[in-house]
Amino acid sequence: MKNKLPTYWIMAKQWICGLKKNRIDNFVLFVFVDLDELDGSIMKNLKKRIYSSLTDIPVEMIKEEEEMRIIPFTPKEIPQLVIDFMEETRLDQLDKDVEKFYKNFMEQFKEKGENVIQRELFTKHWEFVTLLKPIMVWKCVKKGFNVLFSDLDVVLFQNPTDFMRTYPDTSKFDIIFQIETCGTYESLHRDDIKINTGVYYVKSEPKSIQFLETWMKPILIDILTMFIPVDVSLLDGPNPNGRTEPTNDQAILNALVTKLKKNGNMDFVNSIGYLPVQKFPNKCQYTAIVGPEIDETGKNEMVLFHINGVWMSRQKLNYLKQREHFYLDPNNKCNI
Repeated sequence: MKNKLPTYWIMAKQWICGLKKNRIDNFVLFVFVDLDELDGSIMKNLKKRIYSSLTDIPVEMIKEEEEMRIIPFTPKEIPQLVIDFMEETRLDQLDKDVEKFYKNFMEQFKEKGENVIQRELFTKHWEFVTLLKPIMVWKCVKKGFNVLFSDLDVVLFQNPTDFMRTYPDTSKFDIIFQIETCGTYESLHRDDIKINTGVYYVKSEPKSIQFLETWMKPILIDILTMFIPVDVSLLDGPNPNGRTEPTNDQAILNALVTKLKKNGNMDFVNSIGYLPVQKFPNKCQYTAIVGPEIDETGKNEMVLFHINGVWMSRQKLNYLKQREHFYLDPNNKCNI
């Protein structure tokens, strides 16, 4: 952990500070760890070291329940995520497209082990990292946890779990997403809504697990065809998803919803609930609600604000400071 923190680490500290501000302690943070960047001494007590760096609490003072809030994963664990999903769903036995590519994956995994997926993908291809997010949520939901997922570029004004307990749609839907499309839910036709996968709520129910597994099928195909070397005889042209280049989890889900609508498969589409824009805005929605002069009434009604319309973590941090939503002091310590 260097003295000059990288901007993505400051974003993580800001996110943790927002949780602390709203007295939220039932959270976990998934942290990718590049083993090539760490020496053996740092690996000892790694979770405590990460938590200490994010909260400025000395390592020796961190409690066991605090340490458990950090879930680090490394390149060697990514192939196992794929294997765990395939073994639990048996998707390779149910789908011919998946079967041949998974067989290719396993043959290479036996030969290359954890290096079956090139390490550079974790740091140079942000799309690849996004493909892992639904798989991790799926693992948590399968273990019986209801999950409120949040990207790091989210500012918390209230405890969102309190809102979900009283939100009427929580009893109607097992999975509820933030709206990507600009405009209010009332002004949008349901068929025109695009999903934002940076904030969503999932209940641990059979229907939501089935939803996640349906979403993950095209994700797995992309991983197995675009991030694993594939023989030309297996893949000549676009992959079964119709793609020749990688994309992210959000684009895959919206493309899947569009495809199922066209095919008349409305069960999947109608199982999706949406978070109210006034309470859970993204950047374009936030701008419309708050306005250039910052309407405090509109701001105070929000549960959170997702800065998905601002690129690069440095720009996101600057935007937060301009809008008075930055919780850290000049030394990047939680200022609440």
